Amino acid sequence: MAPRRVLVTGAGGYLAAALVPMLRRRLPRARLTLAARRPRPGLRAADLADPAAARKLVERARPDLVFHLAGGRGASEPGALWRDHVAAVLNVGAALVRAAPGARLVVAGSCAEYGAPPPGAVSEGVPPAPAAAYGRAKRAQTLAALSFAAEGLDVRVARLFNLSGPGTPESLAPGAFAAQAARLERAGGGVIRVGDLRPTRDYLDVRDAAEALLLLGLRGTPGAYNVCSGRAVPMSEVLRLVFAAARAPMKAVRDPARLRAAEVRGIVGSHARLTRETGWRPRTPLARSLEDTLAWHRSR
Repeated sequence: MAPRRVLVTGAGGYLAAALVPMLRRRLPRARLTLAARRPRPGLRAADLADPAAARKLVERARPDLVFHLAGGRGASEPGALWRDHVAAVLNVGAALVRAAPGARLVVAGSCAEYGAPPPGAVSEGVPPAPAAAYGRAKRAQTLAALSFAAEGLDVRVARLFNLSGPGTPESLAPGAFAAQAARLERAGGGVIRVGDLRPTRDYLDVRDAAEALLLLGLRGTPGAYNVCSGRAVPMSEVLRLVFAAARAPMKAVRDPARLRAAEVRGIVGSHARLTRETGWRPRTPLARSLEDTLAWHRSR
């Protein structure tokens, strides 16, 4: 049966910007409640690290499907990461057990849980070994979310790999390349500052990621799912595709300030479980995704 009441947390963010319009199209009869930490038109303000605020939100929404997208990469302090990712999901889960015990909870996780995995496509069975504070917070978030299965919640964690596409922020490499390129186009060309271009990543368009989240809300079984393209791409290729889409001549210069001391050298995922259980497949070619990333930054 199609969900009747859907709650989206983190509704002011990049991923929600792709998911919410999809929900409106695909679930036109569902009542949507959109929540974010800061008040904005059309969004309900809720600090989910506050148990009372999370409880109030869930009691008002009474959802049968929740997409928990709250908690981005912006925080750098371990305490803030724990608050945004772990405390928030604990509070949302506890509120659902109390006020909406039949709800399905879909949590936006991260491939950062895996850290630096062994060579080859990573399946959900590879033991997580997060290498940085963000990955450790996301691992703790997953464990916290899945723990509510013991209290009857149906929980799915979408381990999102590296995203690109419209709205990609400058904190992510495709967004950083595209934002610089958009500014340089206005100046007639110039230099893009980059970090190490040798690491490989598994890039997925944010719209394909949103489709995966929606399908996990409607199909599949509880547990963790990789949401990825299954293709390893060096950072140098991402930059090359941005240059190919740019409307002015540009070149790259390595900036020591953009180098990371503990860079994961490579990661690529397997989406076999997600495809088998939901029918999902990545649809958007990386070149098009990066063209759309650049177009979005041009419009800013």
